[in-house]
Amino acid sequence: MSSPGEVRNVKKAKRIQSASRILDNDENFYCTEKVETPQRTRKTKTKAKKRILQELENNEDVTDDCIHETLKEITHDKPVFNQDDSEDYKPNMDDDSSDDEIYNDEDSGDNDSEVSDIGTDSEDEENEDSTASLCNDIQMIALDSLDDGGSKDYREEVMEKLHGYYPGWNDWDEENQEGRTYMIPRVFELKAREKGYEAEHQLFNLIANAGDHFKEPMFVFHGKAVTSRIIEGSQPSHYQNGEIDFFVIHKVYGLIFFESKTNRKKYENAKQQLKKNRDIVMNHIYKFLLHLRSDSESNSNNKIKSTIEDLVYRSYPQDGFIFVPDWENPPPHDLQGIFKKDLGDNFLQWWQEQIKDGEHLKINKELFEDLVVCFYGMTHVRPLGSEINAVNRKMVMLTNGQYTTLYRVRPTERDHTVFIGGPAGSGKTFLIIQKVKEIARTYKKKKQKKILVLCFNKALREDICKQLGALTTLVDVKTIDALIQSEFPSVKNVTHLSPEEKKDKIQSMADDPKRTYQHIFVDEGQDLYGSWEEMICSMHEMGEGHYRWVFFDNNQNVQIQGSGISEEDEKESIPLNEVVRNTINIFDLCKKYYKTNNYLASGKVSVYHRITGLRVFFEHHGEADLKLNRHNNIVYIVNRLDKKTVMFSDICVLINTNQKDAKKLREDLQAKIPCVSCENRTTRYITVDTIRRFKGLDSKVVVLYDPPYKSEDCIQLLYTAMSRSCCLLHIVTTEEGCKAIQSERGYSYC
Repeated sequence: MSSPGEVRNVKKAKRIQSASRILDNDENFYCTEKVETPQRTRKTKTKAKKRILQELENNEDVTDDCIHETLKEITHDKPVFNQDDSEDYKPNMDDDSSDDEIYNDEDSGDNDSEVSDIGTDSEDEENEDSTASLCNDIQMIALDSLDDGGSKDYREEVMEKLHGYYPGWNDWDEENQEGRTYMIPRVFELKAREKGYEAEHQLFNLIANAGDHFKEPMFVFHGKAVTSRIIEGSQPSHYQNGEIDFFVIHKVYGLIFFESKTNRKKYENAKQQLKKNRDIVMNHIYKFLLHLRSDSESNSNNKIKSTIEDLVYRSYPQDGFIFVPDWENPPPHDLQGIFKKDLGDNFLQWWQEQIKDGEHLKINKELFEDLVVCFYGMTHVRPLGSEINAVNRKMVMLTNGQYTTLYRVRPTERDHTVFIGGPAGSGKTFLIIQKVKEIARTYKKKKQKKILVLCFNKALREDICKQLGALTTLVDVKTIDALIQSEFPSVKNVTHLSPEEKKDKIQSMADDPKRTYQHIFVDEGQDLYGSWEEMICSMHEMGEGHYRWVFFDNNQNVQIQGSGISEEDEKESIPLNEVVRNTINIFDLCKKYYKTNNYLASGKVSVYHRITGLRVFFEHHGEADLKLNRHNNIVYIVNRLDKKTVMFSDICVLINTNQKDAKKLREDLQAKIPCVSCENRTTRYITVDTIRRFKGLDSKVVVLYDPPYKSEDCIQLLYTAMSRSCCLLHIVTTEEGCKAIQSERGYSYC
């Protein structure tokens, strides 16, 4: 007889099946004005299934009517506000734009990118390995349109980046087999002065020199770990991890594997290790190609598997090559080793005999491209999730600067702070969060917090905490004021201290810190004040593998107390010069505000993607109307966005006043539109705050209301405000302001 718990589970399963049938059969839920596109329909269904499942988890007696009501709530639910005073109001705009023309995609320019929706929870659950992470979607921050969910085609995006960084990499000429060698990463940095790393460095240079000498058309990947899920018959699946020191994807010779060893006693073990790692890579490639070519009828599972077996197992008589640079007298006739006698110029002869003259299976262009996409994607695409074995539906592609910073910049050495500079939207906060997550996982059994993330804005602190999630139990995320408060508990309210008193407290902390950390990360370092650099040096526990990084952008030095980053530190900093947040239209408007006296000069900063996006919309009013009808004008704009099915949580209104005035504006708007400050951002509410307080954050839609434009001093405020937008930037100002901001200079003199 079934237990009560089993009966409940059966009932719950039946309710879920019933909900799915209702969801699939009743199309009336997805034909409303609010849900027009197939992409939004699929996303709404996914959201509905999650919501229904949550309802069923909480209540086993959910009826069909309840399910219907849940669906209606999901597909139609918008924050309800009083529109009685706003429906008949139309602002006294001086332009001739009609409602139909506003936010029209026709003005967004030519754009070849397509939006693909994010998969549902039930798809491909069996692919819980790193191959599954290489799904069909790349998550983009910059957005094409108001309906864009940020998903782009994986292969298309990786191919675009390859063409951008390595022009001509896939040019195919059967007669001319020469080309270029691309080392990934481009340079080898020793992680430690150990014999093993030095041997890998030696092999890195040998392969690079041989590639340049023979003009080999190949990609050489160094030190990439691969995880693959292995299924053997009816046995439970398990994961295997492997890391090959070097593997080559050659346009002519296919895959070539290299393993580096310093001890000849481990030579035989290295052969077994190389074979194991090669098998893991083969399984990974098989799953990747199966996923990539799943829509092609001509590519059956058996055909793909046969292709991979030919590529990996029959390319060379052996599993790969083992580099043992100190072995002077190796076994005779050993074709698998690279020994001391093969070093220097002799390596070119070894390459000629073993690689160029060796037996191998030629590959075609399609397979070469797929292999490069597979492994380049593994290198530059990172899952947006913390669970190692979870199916990561969202992926983000790293720029070369982000990849170098995240994986190649070494821990802090001696008394040296690593400065990393980049424009707004280059991924500075993202890199801090990813690095902190990577480090925090090694501290799960530690009770004391050993990582400090320091910033200026309270709203930025809240955003970082939200993205770190449960890891905040292991990480201290503090504003500079909160750090002073924690060090001086006798001070009742730090915000009441004068700037000089705060600087004195920071100097005291620099002279005698009460708390130290092994890792310190600073976001928006240009906003901090006083002797903060000396302070973080004093609070940092120097040791092997410890980090002290400061991220900054001197173009956004808008905080009144902020001291900025010195010119010397700026010159020594690591640059992030590719913008991922803003569309091309928004970037083109912002780039004139970049300083020209540092590495962020406008000629060196570019957009990482090809998303043109919506045009920047300018709306001009009279000066009196801007002041007197401020809240009515904002309500009117939000209503238009609401008609375009833009979620309230995706809208941010920025003003150039103080915190007190922003609070008053929220109170004026509250009766008609639910709104919150930037620290309390949540669903169903728009954000209304000042430019300075919103710095470090971003929003899908930014309404910049009455911005400054009448002096050169406003440049950094304009740049900071405009660069917050990922999709649509709507600027409301006077006619003079519109002309000034759109001018080559970007502002006007009084």
